[in-house]
Amino acid sequence: MHAGGKTCRGAAAAMCLLAAPAATAGALDDASREILGAEIAKVLTAEPEIVARALNAPPAPADIYRDAVARDLDTIAGLSARLFAPTQQGFGPAGQRATIALFTRGGCAPCKQAEAELRKLTSKTGVRVALFDMDEHAELAAKLGLDSAPSYVMRDRMLRGHMPAIVLKRYIREARAQD
Repeated sequence: MHAGGKTCRGAAAAMCLLAAPAATAGALDDASREILGAEIAKVLTAEPEIVARALNAPPAPADIYRDAVARDLDTIAGLSARLFAPTQQGFGPAGQRATIALFTRGGCAPCKQAEAELRKLTSKTGVRVALFDMDEHAELAAKLGLDSAPSYVMRDRMLRGHMPAIVLKRYIREARAQD
């Protein structure tokens, strides 16, 4: 390809990148917008491979986490009797299957905050939370691949690290809808 084609493509790309914010922000009057549109059309007509490349873009990349998520869900399903057992130490309505398994560690300030927030949420939502100390239940935490506290396990997801109450409220609502 000759140098002129590269310059033309570069000019087209620069025009598009620079023109878009100005055109959408109302910085161009109608006459200027029309002139800009005509110039862009000229460049795209002269360099049709620009349009062809855009129309034939490669497919979106595969979900790189799909296999890991599937393994996590399989692990949760295999351990669900233990994770969500109504007899597991925790809080919320007694005798009810747990909706969330909360993994904590002693001396962990975010863990105390997570538990306090969940206690408030469970008093309003009526769900049960199973409590697991990660040191006492190290084998279970390892099987789940949990390495940070607090961690939350639900039937359809695992969350590592402290989650704000508003996020947990949404997940609890989704979990209750599945039950």
